[in-house]
Amino acid sequence: MRMNDLIVPKDLYIIPSEEDENYILYRPSKHLLALVEPQMASNIAAILKETDAHTKSKPYDVKYSSLLLEKGFLDSDMKISEVNNSAQPIRQPFSPHELTLDITKKCNMRCTYCYSNAGESSISMSEECGYKAIDFCVLNAKPKGCSFGLHFHGGGEPSQEFELLAKFYNYAQAKCKNENINFKCSVITNGLISTKVTDFYIRYMDEITVSIDGDEISHDEQRPSVNGGPTFNKVYTTCKYLLKHGKKFNIRTTITSKNVHRLEEIVGFYIKEFPVPGGSINIEPITLVGRALGKEHLACDPNIFAKNLFKSLKMGINSNVNVFYSGVSGHSQRKEFCAASAPSFSVCADGTVTSCFAYSNKDVVRDLFIYGRFDEKTNKFVFDNDKILKLQTLTMDHDPYCKDCFCKTHCIGDCPAIRKFELTDCYELIEKLDMDFMKNRRCASNRRVVTLLLEDMVRGRLNISPLPRQCKCD
Repeated sequence: MRMNDLIVPKDLYIIPSEEDENYILYRPSKHLLALVEPQMASNIAAILKETDAHTKSKPYDVKYSSLLLEKGFLDSDMKISEVNNSAQPIRQPFSPHELTLDITKKCNMRCTYCYSNAGESSISMSEECGYKAIDFCVLNAKPKGCSFGLHFHGGGEPSQEFELLAKFYNYAQAKCKNENINFKCSVITNGLISTKVTDFYIRYMDEITVSIDGDEISHDEQRPSVNGGPTFNKVYTTCKYLLKHGKKFNIRTTITSKNVHRLEEIVGFYIKEFPVPGGSINIEPITLVGRALGKEHLACDPNIFAKNLFKSLKMGINSNVNVFYSGVSGHSQRKEFCAASAPSFSVCADGTVTSCFAYSNKDVVRDLFIYGRFDEKTNKFVFDNDKILKLQTLTMDHDPYCKDCFCKTHCIGDCPAIRKFELTDCYELIEKLDMDFMKNRRCASNRRVVTLLLEDMVRGRLNISPLPRQCKCD
């Protein structure tokens, strides 16, 4: 067998084990995973190096090549040529059928890390702005034959403008009924809400997410009320009320340097107190924007976060609870980390249109994500088409930093809002690999968590789908 008989795939990786001298052989696209000894890893590395150098017809160890081909880690020329005939994806026109409304900047909490400085402004969305946004997305949904999704998110607590929220909900529901379109609605809340509001959510919301930062110790330190008082007991009561009425809800938790050491304990608390069938626990490290801007001491050490997140993910798996973190998922063929590059149609309280709420504030120097506004004089949305084209460029394929990374199909390039990059007028993405790049982009945490998961799987300690199946190469 000779080199030109085989193709070494672009997604074949050799990862050093953290436990001994062995290596993890990993091919994500085939869901293949194997633990290999140093000698075999050395031979595979040689094959990879020869392929990169475009070496032709150079013989190499038949034992290794045959085994790798048999197991699926290598491909034949014919097999690869068939795969490579696929067409390039076509850029889709801008016609969103999902809408996120940030209806107010008002908030009854003063979270220490709030990305939008919620509560420091009393701005709320005009009714006309909300209605026009709904009209726009419903009309886009109709020819596609798809549902219209309305999501109440925000730079504030949506329930602080509850009557406005109810008006938008009723308007959207009626509009979809008239157009014979399926309607879905969701809300994210801080949980500091009245029984009246909770009952409305239970009755009408298809999905509810409650922000809570752990048990009483962790939560009250990070999510105080307007006057600095504790809020845990009220949020806890809201969660229990939802549970009592059989309403599925998700939990969203922010991890800082103050609670990262207790992450596993916090997840255990959730699993015990809120056993919600079909619900999820979303763990995210703090993003240093908004109220957290400049508070470097709140950022998590990447290794400590990764280690405790790994334990928490395993706890969720063993308890059959969906514990997840956006920077790590099962192998995916998606090219976009989130809808920011679609771009998503998200309207802020002041009528600004953004594809990313984390950078919706005008005082943050990342206005790439702001691509439109609602014109109160004409009652129409005005879009910057050049911005839309640039946003559609923010995919993993355009990111040179991800090119040779074994983690890229699990983090999907990670959050575009926290990358260090520039976009040229020709829509070329240029990474700026400064000293804080790995920390800001969470790459260090993502790679460590995936390595730990693969290590457990390849040694038979963990079986997760859709992460790779174990394969023996000896």
